[in-house]
Amino acid sequence: MIDMSTEASVADQTAIPAVAVGTFLWVVAFAGVWATQGAAQPEAGVWWWAVAAIGTLSGVIGLGFLSWRRKRIG
Repeated sequence: MIDMSTEASVADQTAIPAVAVGTFLWVVAFAGVWATQGAAQPEAGVWWWAVAAIGTLSGVIGLGFLSWRRKRIG
């Protein structure tokens, strides 16, 4: 059963900085792919673009969710 307690756990309090650092690193990876391969996505490098973009998007969604959860729990 899911614990719906009203107090934030230690994991809730420490997750935001970890997700923020991870998101920042994905943004750096995306910028690195952009710098090395240019704006035109070559067919062989599409995989790297996709990995960096999905990592960045996942981090942004995670930050949004964790911020919302922190406000909700208090």
